[in-house]
Amino acid sequence: MVNSSCPSLAVQALLQSLSHGQCCSLSALSHDSQLPHLAVKHYLDTLSQFGLALNQVDETHYQLDSSFEPLDSNLIRQQLTPNLAEQVKSIEVFTLIDSTNRYLLENAYNGQVCLSEYQSAGRGQHGRTWLAPWGGSLCMSMSYHYRQAPVLSGLSLALAIAVAQCLRALGAAVQVKWPNDIYWQGRKLAGLLIETRRLAQRCELVFGLGLNCRLPNDITIGQPWTDLEAALIDQAVPSRNALAASLLNACWPVLQHFPQTGLSPYLPQWLSLDALYQQSVQVITPLETIQGRACGIDQYGALQVQVGGQRRCYQWGEVSIRL
Repeated sequence: MVNSSCPSLAVQALLQSLSHGQCCSLSALSHDSQLPHLAVKHYLDTLSQFGLALNQVDETHYQLDSSFEPLDSNLIRQQLTPNLAEQVKSIEVFTLIDSTNRYLLENAYNGQVCLSEYQSAGRGQHGRTWLAPWGGSLCMSMSYHYRQAPVLSGLSLALAIAVAQCLRALGAAVQVKWPNDIYWQGRKLAGLLIETRRLAQRCELVFGLGLNCRLPNDITIGQPWTDLEAALIDQAVPSRNALAASLLNACWPVLQHFPQTGLSPYLPQWLSLDALYQQSVQVITPLETIQGRACGIDQYGALQVQVGGQRRCYQWGEVSIRL
């Protein structure tokens, strides 16, 4: 559930005041957030516990370790294409939440976008938790409802391609690791998760994206990871608000048109993005674990693996590259 102990509007006001990296007095923070002094101290203590790099200079002054731009729904909406701005009914920004995907699955109507500064139980592939430290990642989910029950096989791959192309346009030479992880130089940069709820007259879909923007070097993650700051090398990392808008502009048309187009228009792009192509891989499924050589995907998005003299196709599985 959403962490109700931190009211988002008041805490967002605190973050906005602190965001420039300047030293702020307790009185100024209280004025900006319309909270009493004790409440300001309580919420700042809570945010620090969740990983906000906040220094208490003295008894009445606070300062962030570095400046950052808080997520802002208005700034994101201003950077959407005119057509998309009409289709997106609302953009909600939370300070703390367990999972943006879960929130939309339980509360969303069509055309809703949800972001959060911090996720306590972000959802990843294969039931894993997506770790999102404070302000260092972009955690975003969007809801899209389809009439009836369209065939969506391969949609996650098409969305991964859209995300990869968006990041490449910024200068990050990323690839896609089947089915929908974004990698840079063999390390995970972003992950995608699609969850659906099928009802009698429609299919409600939630698409979640977690992107590492700028992570602390001492963070512990159970797999090789990287962030956008590293992938862009000498280029500046765009603000998370600009990133969110760019990714929405890239992904929304895929959600909108995929039932009509299917995966076919995206197959040529996959060839240039495939991180597994001709790699020795291990595929783990509920029934077996096999080793072979990855040789692309078929027209439905299934991973093709050469095992001895036989080519096998896998619609689902956990894949690792054998070194």
